[in-house]
Amino acid sequence: MLAETLTALAAAGGAAVVQAAGTDAWSGFRQGMARLIGQGDPERERDAARQLERTAALLAAEQGDDQARMLRQVEQNGVWRGRLESLLETLDDARRRQAAADLRALLQTHAEPAGGASAPGGVAANRDVTIRAEAPNGVATGLNYGGFVFSVPQLPDPHQG
Repeated sequence: MLAETLTALAAAGGAAVVQAAGTDAWSGFRQGMARLIGQGDPERERDAARQLERTAALLAAEQGDDQARMLRQVEQNGVWRGRLESLLETLDDARRRQAAADLRALLQTHAEPAGGASAPGGVAANRDVTIRAEAPNGVATGLNYGGFVFSVPQLPDPHQG
């Protein structure tokens, strides 16, 4: 099991994949991420690059539908978080430390400016944020790199109007 800091780092890496896809920074970010995942194995690096391109294509395909796009972003964030967690778990201590340092450097190099949002209607905040979905078909999503409380509000009694 990974230390909490490495789990958070993998989560940041997953979010960075989603944020960078389709931007001007994508090419450099994709190359750096593929190199990190490949860990010196050219075939693994090529495979990672192909999977990153697949992610970018999936995200680009959802541009017209906000709800579908958000769901796809959450899905792909989880895919890449899991992939990075798996990578870090399989490495010995020395290689894990180096991979973590490489991932931090990649994220810092391609980090979004403070306070920016990665998608139309998105928000990045260093404060409390309330996310609410409106009935009947609303969807609420959020990415968080600290502690949070998730609650589902109770539906009003039908007799209350």
